[in-house]
Amino acid sequence: IPAGQILLAESVLHDRGAWLNARSTILKLLELGAVPIINENDSISHDEIKYGDNDTLGAVTAGLIDADLYIMLSNVDGLYKNYPHAPELLPIVRNIDRRIEEMAGSTADPQAVGGMITKIRAARMAVKYGIPAVIANGTKQDILKKIIAGQSGTVFLPSGKLLSAKQRWISAAVNLKGKIIIDSGAAAALCSRKSLLPRGITGIQGKFHAGDVCAIINSAGQTIARGISAYSASELEKILGQKTSEIEKILGYKTQDAAVHADNCVIF
Repeated sequence: IPAGQILLAESVLHDRGAWLNARSTILKLLELGAVPIINENDSISHDEIKYGDNDTLGAVTAGLIDADLYIMLSNVDGLYKNYPHAPELLPIVRNIDRRIEEMAGSTADPQAVGGMITKIRAARMAVKYGIPAVIANGTKQDILKKIIAGQSGTVFLPSGKLLSAKQRWISAAVNLKGKIIIDSGAAAALCSRKSLLPRGITGIQGKFHAGDVCAIINSAGQTIARGISAYSASELEKILGQKTSEIEKILGYKTQDAAVHADNCVIF
């Protein structure tokens, strides 16, 4: 089987052009009948801005190419309930909540980078993309055939509102350029899938340009979303707390009413 190695750097996650180029390269290899072998480009990655584990990298890649299924192989059969006292394998998970994460913590494999918890978080990323995810035992014979036949592993199913291709890129971004602090009213609007207006912004941290991905922070200091800013940090500092009708008067121009449009935002 012909194989083609691809080394992905964190820059793919904050450069829209690099993201699209990586997607095209992987899809072209598949079209040519080659199997892409993907790793993180450790030689140029920094600890502060890197994937850190193959589970996350795999979920990012699955979203990158609109995969039909994301499979994570481990040395356990899947996610267990009541582990390790009276372990019961969960065949299907429809919602990855705190209870599921707690189960993952008890099933952690000390030999793996991040253990089971990273696989659960990677599964959450995949299902948010609309891609089913599976955790199964890679030491078992014909495991891939068994997974495809629905006879092995724990399956995580997509549910709720799925992310668009652009939102996938925003969600996967590692190197966030800055922070936008907002009030409670703006936070509520964001969670209702509305755009972030300058009036709801209370502060700006970092230096970023229009088009950069930023973390959106609530008044309690929690990251509740991330999105593409329509304005630079210096521009937002001038118009924060202002009505949209005042933007053009203050800046001399107006790109759009929203500081972060709902279509360019991912809610956590």
